[in-house]
Amino acid sequence: MIEVIRKKVKEKLEQTEIFGAVYDHLVQDPKGYPCAMIHYDGVRGELIDSCTYKRTYALAVYMMQEIGQRTREQATETIEQAVDHFITAIEKDRDLGNTVSNIALESGEISEYVNGSDGHSVRGIVALTIETLHHK
Repeated sequence: MIEVIRKKVKEKLEQTEIFGAVYDHLVQDPKGYPCAMIHYDGVRGELIDSCTYKRTYALAVYMMQEIGQRTREQATETIEQAVDHFITAIEKDRDLGNTVSNIALESGEISEYVNGSDGHSVRGIVALTIETLHHK
């Protein structure tokens, strides 16, 4: 199921038409800025009844724009737009095309950070929880 969820989230990121590259995993040296990476952060599950299991997947989406090709202000504006477009896309399709029960935004942040090889970048992080029901 996580492969399907990653694919759907990646499609949402690509639909924003903002990113030079979108990865379904974390990468050391991304090619193409701004870029987005999807990090799978685990799953929790519970037994609802004798034949149905509820699973809650946790994902974090990292969006980055290096400072250098753009000014700090331009990089921040790019990531703010990217985060906004992605959240809007998720809000319009909370079940990822009937793939999951619900998707919820847990948190979002935008900050500047130092990347060893590229220098300074602006990073946006959006944390999501995604609920599914599995039947035996």
